[in-house]
Amino acid sequence: MKSIIVPTDVAVAFLVREGASKAQAQRWIYNRSKTGRLTNHGKSGNGQARWDLAEIDALIKK
Repeated sequence: MKSIIVPTDVAVAFLVREGASKAQAQRWIYNRSKTGRLTNHGKSGNGQARWDLAEIDALIKK
C-alpha cells in the first residue's frame, strides 16, 4: 500500500472497514502509538494527529 497520511478519524474508519468497532479502532491506534509501534506524523492534541495508512496496514497484517 502507498503511504498516505490521514487524520485520526480516517484511520479509525479504515480500521472499522477491516472489522473493528469504532472504540476498538481508537484504542488500537492509541495503544500502538504509546508503545512506539505507530508513528504520529502530525502534532499532538486537539485533532492534530496524522497517521500513515500503509503503516497501519502493515501492523494489521503482522
